[in-house]
Amino acid sequence: MKGKISIPKKSRITTMPKAWVDSGYNGQVPFIANASTIILIHPKANLDDVEESLEMLIRDIQLRRKLGLFLQDSKELKKEV
Repeated sequence: MKGKISIPKKSRITTMPKAWVDSGYNGQVPFIANASTIILIHPKANLDDVEESLEMLIRDIQLRRKLGLFLQDSKELKKEV
């Protein structure tokens, strides 16, 4: 699942794609963050699920880098410039 989250600087009120909310990302959603990444964790996920999911995402990122692709927006992949 890919998408964008809008975070206005002034209000800091975040909107999320409806599909994410419908799939269970609503209410209190746990997250882990560092300087470059925020990981939203499904409220019903266990740590094994989270670890497996992160490993899949890492493989996806490695493949994108290998192919010279970069996610420009939520709808398409474009070559890195």
